[in-house]
Amino acid sequence: MPLMLALNMAVFKTAGTLIFLAVFLGVVVWLMLTKSDRYEKTEQIPLHDDVVMEPRAGVDTTDDAKRSSGNDHHG
Repeated sequence: MPLMLALNMAVFKTAGTLIFLAVFLGVVVWLMLTKSDRYEKTEQIPLHDDVVMEPRAGVDTTDDAKRSSGNDHHG
């Protein structure tokens, strides 16, 4: 009887792995085949130099400015 229970559990583990693999590969194929204007526009964002990113509201960047001003003496 324990052998039959172990075989049933192995079937469930295998089925779960195969279902996960099928869903994962389905999503990958779907993403590879889907080419929309939204993706084309967003993939070019890092290449546009005219876009200025403002820091989030409430973020203090004064410490970063002090560190990058050249006052670092590693001596």
